[in-house]
Amino acid sequence: MSNGNLYLVASGTEVTEAFPLFNRLVEVAWPGSGRSLDITIADVSSAVPHHRGLLASASYELHVPASQLGVFTSVLKPLITDSVRQGGIDDGDGGEWIAVHYDESDALDALATLPSVPVEINAYDLAVETFDWRLVPPYPARASVRMDVHWPAMGDLGPHGKHAAVCLFTNNQNLWDLDPGDPGYGLYVLTERNGLSRATQIAEATGLTVLDGPFPD
Repeated sequence: MSNGNLYLVASGTEVTEAFPLFNRLVEVAWPGSGRSLDITIADVSSAVPHHRGLLASASYELHVPASQLGVFTSVLKPLITDSVRQGGIDDGDGGEWIAVHYDESDALDALATLPSVPVEINAYDLAVETFDWRLVPPYPARASVRMDVHWPAMGDLGPHGKHAAVCLFTNNQNLWDLDPGDPGYGLYVLTERNGLSRATQIAEATGLTVLDGPFPD
């Protein structure tokens, strides 16, 4: 989180409509900025093979409920190479969060033999050239995509890079937490605090308009 503000500039029920809008907003930024993206995906572990096929590197955090913990512990944990992560993190309800890294292939392969559980997938600093919009999963899975940029001087506003990004959230209920929500997307620009003027100019440069905000980043 930061001291910046998010402004909603587009929303809709068809997530794929957001992809070209995201790219158009990035084109407003300084050339050369925004060369990488971060993505977080909330899905189920049965979808991990699909995501592995599109992601070169990521961490997979499995939320294993108490009812399934025994089988996961016996099958999965011996295949996790990091002794710290073998312990898991207590979820407060008798289950655990178990993290598996992209290079622990045996552990990820073993998921095919286990019950499907919720998983959060995090990948950071993905090169734009390797990013694929197919990474954004269909409903009911959720995702957030963020590209940090530098906003150029606009009108009477100087350039700004400390709080500057384009952010997409899909099928979620609230910003950041990726709790399940209705099908659809929200597309936001990040500016400095009280950055309505900048957000308005960025949106207008792409034929959009500020619909709501500010929201804390």
